[in-house]
Amino acid sequence: MAGGGKLSLLALVFTVSLQIHPILGANVKGAVPLDEATFDKVVSKFPVVLVKFDEQYPYGEKQDEFKKLAEQLAAQKDLLVAEVGISKYGEKENEELGKKYGIGEDDWPKYKLFMEGQDEPITYEGEIKSDDLLRFVKDNSGLWIGLPATLEAFDKLTMEFMAAGDDKLAEIITKAEEEAKTLESEQDKKSGEVYIKIMKKVQEKGKDFVNTEITRVKKLQDGKVSKTQKENIKNRLNVLSSFKAAIKDEL
Repeated sequence: MAGGGKLSLLALVFTVSLQIHPILGANVKGAVPLDEATFDKVVSKFPVVLVKFDEQYPYGEKQDEFKKLAEQLAAQKDLLVAEVGISKYGEKENEELGKKYGIGEDDWPKYKLFMEGQDEPITYEGEIKSDDLLRFVKDNSGLWIGLPATLEAFDKLTMEFMAAGDDKLAEIITKAEEEAKTLESEQDKKSGEVYIKIMKKVQEKGKDFVNTEITRVKKLQDGKVSKTQKENIKNRLNVLSSFKAAIKDEL
């Protein structure tokens, strides 16, 4: 379906959803409420759909993280963020839809990523944090999502690097080093250095280094670290996510 058609469909679904679920629809900018009648119709129209299954009127920290996530992804034209509100009382709205995807009350909120051409959605099993969810979407969807500390030009070089043969790696690292010279802000320069260091490690140790390093850095994240260290760890994970996404795209 053309981009305009997708937008028209999204506008129609959102308008109807506001009428049916005024509280839910008004609370989350960038997300579309779905129910048993609209779910399949809408999900099938987008290449990538991230759906949150939750209680009908959620609140609290986890819902705040969802609001941040929905706003951050709102500009992605090939991705729809949606939520299914499940009621455990009265008519038990959308309970059957939750059961269809193996989701019970104890699982709320549960995120699933629906991909065009795949029979089963991918389930998110991590902590409910917007940054972690963004990495989950980026890692699995193949879409370019500008996470903090990532650079689009370097992500393109990363795609090229991870798809290249061993004899081409040094050449691409040189291209990355030249690209780094054009960076102006201190944060971008730091990010460029991280990309280049990871490329050199992959050249030395192979592509398995990416997943090994993600595991190592996540362990550091779970430890006792300062606020600055925590920010640096988050940024490194975001850059590593670009390498992981490049590996999946190659496959």
